[in-house]
Amino acid sequence: MSCQYIFDFASGLWSNELGSPSNVTVTTISGWATSNYILGQLGNLTFQCFSGSDGCPVPALGPSELSILSEMYKITYYNGLVKSSLGAGGTRKVQELVEGDSRIKWQNDNETAKIYSNLGKDAANNLKYLVRSYNQGNKNQVRSVDFYNIN
Repeated sequence: MSCQYIFDFASGLWSNELGSPSNVTVTTISGWATSNYILGQLGNLTFQCFSGSDGCPVPALGPSELSILSEMYKITYYNGLVKSSLGAGGTRKVQELVEGDSRIKWQNDNETAKIYSNLGKDAANNLKYLVRSYNQGNKNQVRSVDFYNIN
């Protein structure tokens, strides 16, 4: 059983935020979003308790939690692109190839990595802002050690 709203969230993130990349799918994003590890991270940021049950977060995520989750995914996604753009060597030896009237020019891998890195930093800044706003506005948070049975 899967949650339609999580699939819709993943679909919107994939198409609207990331531009429909070919290196990731909607299913990958929805699976990532409903993993207990990610829901645990979301819970830590928001002082809530989330878990996954049959592909559906419990309790259900609202728009604020989904916005936070979106920024969390973008950080992961852009950090992965930084690593893959640099590859094993870190730089491409040949930047331009000219033969006769033909010219092929490659994007500098370091510049590409910087762009992705900046996008990841923007997502991290957005995440901090969203979490701060969420935590200031949410009065139903669990903030007591009694909840964890710590004496």
